[in-house]
Amino acid sequence: MGREPRAMVVEDEVSLNEIHCRILTNSGINVVAKAYDGAEAITVFNENDPEKLPNLVLLDLMLPKVDGLEVLKVIKKTHPDIMVLMVSALSDKRDEAKELGADGYILKPVTIASLVKLIKEIFEEDMYKGEFIDL
Repeated sequence: MGREPRAMVVEDEVSLNEIHCRILTNSGINVVAKAYDGAEAITVFNENDPEKLPNLVLLDLMLPKVDGLEVLKVIKKTHPDIMVLMVSALSDKRDEAKELGADGYILKPVTIASLVKLIKEIFEEDMYKGEFIDL
């Protein structure tokens, strides 16, 4: 594995947040943080020791308090090397997310198998360096 896999899940729907965390954990990825709204996510990036930050964020687009695009801006401004995959049922925000620095856009509903395959490719095979991921 090229990098130590550390992930964060930002999803306001509790059951989906837990499912994403479980998928990541079962794929051998350490989930170092999770958040249920945008403000909570931003707090993680403002207060955490850089060594404990995730290197992959699954970020929902429609979040309470602060939306996913605003969270994306904060992450990319303060930690541009962190890979951020937007997860949304809305396909019309893909281009905007890409312009703001998202590394990929995953349309809901996403199958567990395709999400696991993507995550393994990112960490185990160091694929997608510099490429925008569409799933």
